[in-house]
Amino acid sequence: MAAGGRFDRDDDADSGRLHLILGTDALVEELFRLGWGPWLTSLLEGYGRSFSLELYSSDSKSFSKQLGIPHHPLGPPMRLPRLARWIVYSLNLVLRAPRMKGIVRLLSPNLAVVPEIRRLSGSPVIVDFHYDWATTARAHYGGLKKVLSGPVQMRCLRGASLIVATTRELKETARTRSGVRSVVIPNFVDNDLFRPRARREEKILFAGRMHWAKGVGVLIMAFARIADAHPGLRLVLLGSGEEEKALRDLVPEGLRDRVLFGGSRPMTEVAGELGSARIAVLPTLTSEGHPRAVIEAMACGTPIICSGVPGLAGLIQHERTGLLVPPGDEAALAEAISRLITDSSLWQRISDLSIEHSRRYAKGRVLPRQMRVMRICREIG
Repeated sequence: MAAGGRFDRDDDADSGRLHLILGTDALVEELFRLGWGPWLTSLLEGYGRSFSLELYSSDSKSFSKQLGIPHHPLGPPMRLPRLARWIVYSLNLVLRAPRMKGIVRLLSPNLAVVPEIRRLSGSPVIVDFHYDWATTARAHYGGLKKVLSGPVQMRCLRGASLIVATTRELKETARTRSGVRSVVIPNFVDNDLFRPRARREEKILFAGRMHWAKGVGVLIMAFARIADAHPGLRLVLLGSGEEEKALRDLVPEGLRDRVLFGGSRPMTEVAGELGSARIAVLPTLTSEGHPRAVIEAMACGTPIICSGVPGLAGLIQHERTGLLVPPGDEAALAEAISRLITDSSLWQRISDLSIEHSRRYAKGRVLPRQMRVMRICREIG
């Protein structure tokens, strides 16, 4: 960063302004607490080489000093119900919109006020479509979230100037539902951070949110099935969430010393754990977009086992860049883990192909594509 908190920009970079808007569930405070501060900073550094940045979120306090750019916390007090927070944040974004000159980029497709922001700002609005939030909400949730998710996401996508999807499947979904022009740019991985370590440990790693949809309970029970056959193997669970206590209670008494809850860690520590793990697992029960957890495991050369759900089935080549198992099937997951533990040739093949495959998601390849898309979007309006 340059003195004064600004990111150094390339000599030939645009001098335009980029307004980045986080979704209602993405608080900067929470990202730092969960160890995702380095990822956010890395993203801002990449964008900051071409644009002057401002960040908006539903936080109640500013993180401008930590981020090195102007941060506008537009959220109400945390004590308000979730729906009330969403409404207040949306209204605050609309009030702020006339000052959003340049390019506006929404990093999550769950704000309904995109048409108002676009009209009041007079700026092109890019919406990141990295996860089909509405389909998952309708299938697995009830109440207002089930009812409102579809109309909110539809209004968000239709109000965009351009949609950036992380997969071809999401691009097709965006095209059919909104009619707005879409491009595919995947998530990126920092290959300097996520890389193989010299020594592998006999551990299975999960890194993510402790939420029922992530299937961590299935992973615990799968591990219990094979623990006696592999006495030196440990299960390490990194992350936090509302299901953590229930998951701790699920661990059989005899395995309490082999199932380790590591909590939320900085990305540097997660990268180290992932690079030294024997196996990574993402046992999602619902669907994913283009999860960074998978491409980070690939970059580390750590074979990953995933559920064959939308967003994962298209990312993993079964028995080449990972193994796919039916979602919720603890027996199939246990068998897949055992295969990778006992079949060294399979483990090595997947490890080598994963590293090779991850290079297409390298930060140095993906971020320049993001820059080009935003420059073109600014020119066409």
